[in-house]
Amino acid sequence: MMKRISIAGLLLVCLTGLPLLKAQQLPLYSQYVMNTFLLNPASAGSDGYTVLNLTSRRQWLGYKDGPQTYSFAAQSRMLKRRNSVSKSRLKGSRSGNVGLGANIFNDKNGAFSRTGASFSYAYHLNLFRSQISMGVSGSFMQIGIDKTKLDFEDFEPLTSTLGRNIYTPDFSVGAYYMFEGFYAGVSADQLLESFFRISGSQLDYILRRQYY
Repeated sequence: MMKRISIAGLLLVCLTGLPLLKAQQLPLYSQYVMNTFLLNPASAGSDGYTVLNLTSRRQWLGYKDGPQTYSFAAQSRMLKRRNSVSKSRLKGSRSGNVGLGANIFNDKNGAFSRTGASFSYAYHLNLFRSQISMGVSGSFMQIGIDKTKLDFEDFEPLTSTLGRNIYTPDFSVGAYYMFEGFYAGVSADQLLESFFRISGSQLDYILRRQYY
């Protein structure tokens, strides 16, 4: 009897929360530890040397229309003089304060696709043996909807105007802290929360603000 009550209670909680459920819009990066720049613009040039990263990720391999993400990122520190980077990852970064980065990306998730580029600016301050960084990134992307992968049972007229591409700018900000072998960061993406309306109806696709 108690088991049935527990199951009924769980179902009630799930059904009550349905209107509040939201899906993730941004791509997942399993190996973000190897390239924190993908999630935080403040880490651009934080190590004090030039870094090139090529990322490829396919989720749910073998499942039709599973998420696929590809990106190529480059970042560097604008040094005043050439230095070798020690194991602490901080010695070589003390001679410059500005970090620059760029990222070209393509993400496909079902009927939705996002292709674009972002450019980042970071400023690094050295404090004793630690480093504090602040960064901002601007991006411009193309969002596409493949209407052949959608099935509107109740909104069939919408399919006639889907399939066009939407172009939108966006921004992200972040902060990053490094202390020898320790690092921590926080960032916010899709600050503008841009949206577009599908077929002139009341169906809006909103780029929700995301936090890391």
